[in-house]
Amino acid sequence: MLWKAAYGGLWRDMFVFAENALGWQFGMSAEGVYAFDPETAAVEWMGRNLEEWGDTISKRFEHFTRFGVVHRWQTAFGPIPDGVHLVPRLPVVRGGSYDVANFLLTDAVTSLRMRARLAITVDQAADGTSLGIVRGRLRSFGTSPVAAPTCDRCRLQRYVNSTWLGQH
Repeated sequence: MLWKAAYGGLWRDMFVFAENALGWQFGMSAEGVYAFDPETAAVEWMGRNLEEWGDTISKRFEHFTRFGVVHRWQTAFGPIPDGVHLVPRLPVVRGGSYDVANFLLTDAVTSLRMRARLAITVDQAADGTSLGIVRGRLRSFGTSPVAAPTCDRCRLQRYVNSTWLGQH
């Protein structure tokens, strides 16, 4: 359990058998096959078995593989090494784009652990809670309209590149 425990109660118990270059996990449970979004901890049902999973991947190839951004990134910067993910500088859940300039390489385990913190913070924040960055960490400021930009569960209003990755 290198990273699953970081998601706490948001992690759905499943056997992970694949991932895409952006860190989306694909896993099986007794109920079927799912895609797991590391930024939100949302799971998307893909089918009852691996055959249906394969059909779903082929029908929604770009959505599940993000081939377009991965291909453009590799054309610009070269192959993506094993054990790393392309991680958005500005999280997609915040409105970050799938433009190549929004992505950089990060160790796979580190990328999942830091996005677990994002998913948990957003999940635990009440609608209308202000979220901001303090010393490189996402923090909740309650519902005061003057504390920081407001957000809802699906959007963060402010998330800065250097603080997202904890780099200065």
